[in-house]
Amino acid sequence: MASMKKLIMAFLLASWLMELLPGAEVRYLELGTDGVHYDYTAGGTLAGIGSASYDYWISRGPWNAPPASGFGDQSADNEGAVLLAFNPYTGEVFTQIAAPDQYLNPLASYSGGGHSSLGSAAEFLSRGGIYPTAATHPLPLDAFSDNTIAFTTELRPDGAGAWVVGLYAQASEDGAILGRMDPGHAGIATYNPHFLQAAEEVGSAGSFSGSDIRVYCGYIGWGGAAWMGQFGGAGEKGIGFELDGHLGWARVLVSGDRAGLILLEYYFEGNEFRRLPADYKFAVSSHDGGDTLVFKWKGFTDEVYSVVHSDDPAANPDPSVWPAWPGLQGLSAESPLNRHAVGRPPGSRRFFALVAEPAPPVFYDDLESGPGDWVAIVNDPEGATNWELGTPAASTGPLTGADDSTNAWSTNLGNYGPESDISLRSPVIDLTGIEAAVLSFAAYRDADVEGDRAEISFLDGQGLSPLGRIFELEMGTIDSDFVRQEIEVVPEALGQRIIIEFRFISDSTPDAYSGLTVDNVMVSARPEN
Repeated sequence: MASMKKLIMAFLLASWLMELLPGAEVRYLELGTDGVHYDYTAGGTLAGIGSASYDYWISRGPWNAPPASGFGDQSADNEGAVLLAFNPYTGEVFTQIAAPDQYLNPLASYSGGGHSSLGSAAEFLSRGGIYPTAATHPLPLDAFSDNTIAFTTELRPDGAGAWVVGLYAQASEDGAILGRMDPGHAGIATYNPHFLQAAEEVGSAGSFSGSDIRVYCGYIGWGGAAWMGQFGGAGEKGIGFELDGHLGWARVLVSGDRAGLILLEYYFEGNEFRRLPADYKFAVSSHDGGDTLVFKWKGFTDEVYSVVHSDDPAANPDPSVWPAWPGLQGLSAESPLNRHAVGRPPGSRRFFALVAEPAPPVFYDDLESGPGDWVAIVNDPEGATNWELGTPAASTGPLTGADDSTNAWSTNLGNYGPESDISLRSPVIDLTGIEAAVLSFAAYRDADVEGDRAEISFLDGQGLSPLGRIFELEMGTIDSDFVRQEIEVVPEALGQRIIIEFRFISDSTPDAYSGLTVDNVMVSARPEN
């Protein structure tokens, strides 16, 4: 998967926004605490994002070579256009359908019929529907290799000398569509779709396979003519998919006997990036006739921002390598909006872009610089165990810190003792202005799986009073390596200065174990939903 470290919004002294309002309706697979969820219907109040056609690809076929996009080709037959595609990481949508051939465009020349289940173009727009075109939402050049779920059309032989048209769901090379193997269509091995039922977990039925990432969704042939394959019948469908090992689902409304669908909603467990350009409301304006330029955008506490520029984007089309405007680099989010003014640059033409990057962690300690302000406390009268910083050397368990480092906090660097109750408290961590955050750390658990336990809690940074719930760290497992643990910072701890407390409690049984070892402690701002 190509790294997606930056989101770039480019404008020429202006801004263009396509508002896609978040919604909450969920039909398939329970939403997790992480991941990406976009409801393009805003809870059923909008029509969604649609694309429907017919003449566009029929009049340009049959074809004799694989498509440039890579989608819609099964080597033994011919390809059609990508009707609608989306990037599950960002929510961006794409198409290869031109505006005149777009059924949902009231000004189009489309005359093929067959989309009554989607309603008319006028009805679609009146309900806030959005349709992409090849000009406004072109398919990225790397879509076939990376981060894309596509609904594509295909012209293929029916085994009797005629051509028939099918609508397909297809993932890019780093993913797959949930389906079932079917070797029968004209001797071409494909997959039939597995449509999700309400509340069905993705992957609980059907199967994923990387051997053929294309899913053929059925076809019909009338009078030797080419017609749409119905995608298992008109109406709402739930499609399961996988990208980069992350599962997801999409809720779509499918047309009857032509190639058409409306993307209503999707959920994707992957959470590398989740925001659309419209979420930032980036705008460039001037209140004095152009002598001063004012940049405004909505910031998020888990990101930092730079305003970059170029006077020749044709020669240098990648804004990620444009220079930052002086004084507008690495800016944190401000409430309610970031607002920055600069003098107008020389020249008559200049492009500006907003680049968003992940903010550095609020707190991070790999423990290689020593104990610093960490505090180890013995709560029991025996004192047989304490938190010790160094290289673990017990009878079992780790012999280094995480990633083969030198230091880690351990419940004794050797074996821990019985009837122990010890606490490890972090330095004070400032969460002022943070609306959501996650604690992560590397843990090596090597203890009595029945009698020993561990807790993580958040404390007030001044009075040490507990904040919110106490989290039990599962100790019923003996690890063979460090395992990354993540805990959502409790709401009571947000917006103030806190301390994290790791507590280990052993029973009265003498055991030859290392106990609990902790390393690479980090607190990061989490994207707000």
